[in-house]
Amino acid sequence: MLAAVVAELNRAARPARVNKIYQPSDTELVFHLYAQGRGQKLVVSCHPRYSRMHLTAASPENPPAPPHFCTLLRKHLEGSRLTGIEQPGLERLCLLRFASVDELGMPRQLALACELMGRFSNLVLLERAAGTVDETWRILDAARRSSPGENPTRPILPGLRYFPPPTGSKVDPILEGDRASGELRRRLAAGQDRAEAWRFLQSNLEGIGAFSAREALYRTGTDPASPAPELTPPILDQSIEIIRAWARTWSATDSPCLAEDAEGFAAFAPFSLTHLAATGRAGLKLTFFQGLSQLLDRVFGRIEAEEKIRELRLRLSKVVRTELARVQKKLSLQEEQLKSAGRAEEYRIKGELLLASLPLAAQALKEAPPGSGEVMARLPNWYDPEGGQIEVSLVRRLPAQDQAQAYFRRYQKAKKTLAQATLHRDRSLTELAYLKQVDASLESCSTQAELKETREELASQGYVSNRQLPVPSRP
Repeated sequence: MLAAVVAELNRAARPARVNKIYQPSDTELVFHLYAQGRGQKLVVSCHPRYSRMHLTAASPENPPAPPHFCTLLRKHLEGSRLTGIEQPGLERLCLLRFASVDELGMPRQLALACELMGRFSNLVLLERAAGTVDETWRILDAARRSSPGENPTRPILPGLRYFPPPTGSKVDPILEGDRASGELRRRLAAGQDRAEAWRFLQSNLEGIGAFSAREALYRTGTDPASPAPELTPPILDQSIEIIRAWARTWSATDSPCLAEDAEGFAAFAPFSLTHLAATGRAGLKLTFFQGLSQLLDRVFGRIEAEEKIRELRLRLSKVVRTELARVQKKLSLQEEQLKSAGRAEEYRIKGELLLASLPLAAQALKEAPPGSGEVMARLPNWYDPEGGQIEVSLVRRLPAQDQAQAYFRRYQKAKKTLAQATLHRDRSLTELAYLKQVDASLESCSTQAELKETREELASQGYVSNRQLPVPSRP
């Protein structure tokens, strides 16, 4: 795929002048180029899941202030000429070469190493070391730095010499066609691999993915799932020749293909996925594009939209559930407060009974043993139809009449607290119901517009602000 993209970019976007550089997210760069008489946008991403490079028609949102790496790229590359787009073999590495001049008008050779390797992806700005005969590149900076402690074999830090990612023991089917077939036969004869045929090709040929391996074998009339030892020399020769033919057509014309089924994207490739069509998968549809950039723009445009929806929903759900936990905790405290304030009538009754039985209360205080702090006085309970008694807690050193007034004050305070606590509890119950409704509605939101409407509603209620919930990073 990357080789096909490089071939397309060399046809459509070179040579070019770099007019502007933007960095919509931590992992994505957009170069505004002027090439072949028109403006074009080249997107390069080192996202751990969606690393890629292609021309785009999209106009992504940019942060108010450019990130540090973007500022550095603007300093060194804006106004320069994009002179070369190179890929060593079928490695997932592409070198964008730029020609520029320094402050004294002396020529400079710069490059952006685009390491599109899944979770190890990176973008590294390089400068050709002066006075060197071979291509010795010095690192100016990178989207993701790595210290010697993090990566002892290949640190990425400003000022260090740049070394490409190490290659494995795979064979390049493009540059080593004849040798590749012989090497695969040798490995099969040695019995090194007894996996499925397509897995054997994928693990032994450089730059070949699962769909490429399956498609190449299918076009030879071989079942991709057959055991690897069944691969005969003619099948290996034909498979490698098919792969080499793809490489030749990438420099001319081809039919980039997108396969979709009921669940969404099934696969995409720079060639027709005939092996998928032959499976008879229900609802499978193949769509062909004029160029790879159109295909990738379609695929990652939808992925980006779905990712934004997912991230925004998660962020809003986190806010709502945090608020739900807060309201539930507050409601629990308010219920306790209501329970305590519910003793208001008890305080009033005890105050009235205490005033009605001051002599008995005074006698209880007088008979209390020295040193006792609290005294329990048993008084007639005139509110009890059966004429029972009630225990009233008294403080030994205070007159009984003053303590009756204290009970009345506690009654008045509890009465006010009860009214306020009831009001606050009712408000909390209303807020709890509202947040539960929002939480449930978030699950049914399927578009960015619906989620943004919910975000605006939460912002109007004071739960979030635009700073708390910025637009999610593009993949």
